[in-house]
Amino acid sequence: MNKKDSLHFFIIAGEDSGDLHGSQVIVNLKKMHKNVVFSGLGGPQMMQAGLVSLVSFDSLAVMGFVEIIKRIPFFLSLERLLLQHIKKTRPNKILLIDYPGLNLRLAKKIKQKYNIPIYYYISPQLWAWKENRLQIIKKYIDHMIVIFPFEKEWYKNRNVSVQFFGHPIIDLSQQYQISPKKRNKNVVVALCPGSRYQEVKKHLPIFTKLVNSPQLINKNISFILYLAPGISDTTVTNISAYKNVTIEKKPILQSFKAVDFAIIASGTATLESAIALTPMVVIYKMSLLSWLITKSMIKTKYASIVNILAKQKIVPELLQKECNTKNIINELLEFIQLHKSGKTQKAFNHIKALLGDGNAYKRTASFLINE
Repeated sequence: MNKKDSLHFFIIAGEDSGDLHGSQVIVNLKKMHKNVVFSGLGGPQMMQAGLVSLVSFDSLAVMGFVEIIKRIPFFLSLERLLLQHIKKTRPNKILLIDYPGLNLRLAKKIKQKYNIPIYYYISPQLWAWKENRLQIIKKYIDHMIVIFPFEKEWYKNRNVSVQFFGHPIIDLSQQYQISPKKRNKNVVVALCPGSRYQEVKKHLPIFTKLVNSPQLINKNISFILYLAPGISDTTVTNISAYKNVTIEKKPILQSFKAVDFAIIASGTATLESAIALTPMVVIYKMSLLSWLITKSMIKTKYASIVNILAKQKIVPELLQKECNTKNIINELLEFIQLHKSGKTQKAFNHIKALLGDGNAYKRTASFLINE
């Protein structure tokens, strides 16, 4: 692995979105270097692209303060395994993708022991909360590669080496023809409960009550439940039994052409919905303790990245107590009755224009090779 003409990247991604973006970066790196190898931690897409992953990806999806505390022994063991591999193989470069709970701890220990350049792709949301992590980044990360334009200015103002090459969602959206929806009598509603098991567990009961609501009978409404790659079909057995619900595993950008309105757990999927020009309501529910801790630490006015980018509330947000079937139905019926999507689509196009021209993966890979 350490031959003079070879290049060894050690890469860590801990979630489905990181696995997707990591796989595309790997594909572009392989196009630019004939003898590049990859090891570390990633999911099926990164492995298919060429990564040798040291542990199963399924064990990494965890969120919420209480839930993470319960998994501390596992993550400490994982950390030791990864550091032992780095010591043994001595990679040329380290690429950490999002997943700050593990990646920032690991970056500190790598820098303390080895003189290996560390790149961080897809920044933790320090501008929203946990700004104290900035000191770790300044001390142990050589280069930040961010995916939102305002993040570049945020880091530059704090004297951190930072690059912005565009958001990879624009690269992905170019594979599909996206155009404004043409409404008809039948309304198709997307249900997106999130990509982590804990998110699905919290949101699925609300969705199940929604699809069976008497208020929506005879409204010509059908539902598509979008299931993230790491979520088992058995998790959604109850809701899939309803005749007005179908289960979909295709990416949002690929299949949202058929969707009129979306109910989406706050996260990357809200941005995908905006790029697909699909009106939405953003929801989120977590354990009470996690909610209280998060609420005390969060600094942004909005939860959804769509509203944060727009700097105004262009999509409704129903969080915690407000995240209930009654409020979601009200938003859905208001959309059906008023159909205010024209103004929303203009705002969505503005957001899309902020995120680059669609060469984010290529430029990121070029920077990783040449810097």
